[in-house]
Amino acid sequence: MTRGISVLLFLGLAPPMSFGCKRDSNGSSDGTGGDMSTGGVSDSGGSSTGGTTNTGGSDMTGGTTSTGGNTSTGGSDGTGGSMSSDTCDLSHGTKKKEVLKGDIGTRTLTSDKYYQLQGYVYVGDGETLTIEPCTRIEGLPAGGGNPGTLIVSQGGKLMAEGEADKPILFTTTLPEGSRETASWGGVIILGKSRTFKPQPALIEGLTDDPKHYYGGNKDDDNNGSLKYVRIEFGGAIIGTDNEINGLSLGAVGSKTKISYVMVNTTEDDCFEFFGGTVSPDHLICNNQGDDMFDTDEGYKGTLSYLFGRAKDDLSSNPNGFEMDSDPATTAEPRSNDTVQHATLCGSGMSPAATSYGGVLRENLLGSFEDILISGFDYALDARDAFGTPADPDVTLADVLAWDMNIAQFADESGAADNDMGFDEQMWFDMGTGNSEPDPVPFTVADCQKASGPNAKVTGSGLGAFADESDWATGMWVDWAIE
Repeated sequence: MTRGISVLLFLGLAPPMSFGCKRDSNGSSDGTGGDMSTGGVSDSGGSSTGGTTNTGGSDMTGGTTSTGGNTSTGGSDGTGGSMSSDTCDLSHGTKKKEVLKGDIGTRTLTSDKYYQLQGYVYVGDGETLTIEPCTRIEGLPAGGGNPGTLIVSQGGKLMAEGEADKPILFTTTLPEGSRETASWGGVIILGKSRTFKPQPALIEGLTDDPKHYYGGNKDDDNNGSLKYVRIEFGGAIIGTDNEINGLSLGAVGSKTKISYVMVNTTEDDCFEFFGGTVSPDHLICNNQGDDMFDTDEGYKGTLSYLFGRAKDDLSSNPNGFEMDSDPATTAEPRSNDTVQHATLCGSGMSPAATSYGGVLRENLLGSFEDILISGFDYALDARDAFGTPADPDVTLADVLAWDMNIAQFADESGAADNDMGFDEQMWFDMGTGNSEPDPVPFTVADCQKASGPNAKVTGSGLGAFADESDWATGMWVDWAIE
């Protein structure tokens, strides 16, 4: 298609629309649990090192009522937004600060304090970190050492279960209005499920240490539960082309539960899966620095109810999906992704790097159902061996596609051919129920509102919001990018 035409992919359910087709304790009352090995350093100062207190500042509307995700539910330094949730204050307020560092053991982080991660903070084998709803955790910048990063090592568990209006917040120490990416690390969970990487496998971006290993053969491994969690302004750069993701999942197993997690404004990927079998749902990626949803190394699971948007042209590799297996067909397990109910919105502008709604390659297997992709340069790009359009390695069904900046699919030929002549347009056309809708259910502008996607998107009954329920509301969601 010509420039200005966008593509939205819709897979899965038949659409209900007529288009043809989601942080010096001595065992004191400060609750650090005794000795320094637990990482407790309490500071009774209530002042904030990470931002001014805001009780409904300019970046929020102060209401719980959402009109299709339009209403920001409170900046990360404030109580604004969900005013009906007067029991949850995610600002510093008069709370005591506690610095967490090193191995923190089994313990609970309570919401009457706020916490700061100093360097790499570990939950070790056989240990459980429990975090109460409405708890704020800040990552300190590197400062000559490692950036504040929470690492759940193999055999450790993170029980971080918030509520929609009492979420768990991982954020920067920078004040609201000056927040930026790469100001701290992120959250890394390492499991014992399968990956095709040789063992011991070392997680991307970290030094060679057994605490940083992942992988095994326990596909039903359990690293805990994350629910109603927001991770924002992370992705510290620790080397050339080496950044920490918002949420990194290394061989995380199927008994780990991940639902309603938002990664907002990160230097690298929002979510990256290095092998594993975890099947998360209700994920939001806003303003990523690389890919929105990245799977690799033999990941085999289901991703469902996904919403992503490239907001600030931040990305140097601006893809919605980047999904790989391995060029060697003998690599086991072979990545096999099931993706259901997703809405991916590009910026609507062509960034310096070519943007794709999805790059699928290296002998990937899978199925895509009820996926919407809009506002990228191209919708999908298949690479390497991919089967045939009639018998593809990744199937598409009920795909809607519109408003690509350049064309629906890249047309590669000659020396530029990277898919052995695989015809993406024919692949799309031969799938079940795929089409370019006319009229379109919403525009790129509808998806790119500063306060979040509007009701035309969240009430479309398509993709991430296939059941016509706007689940992207509450204090766990914040669309502010600074």
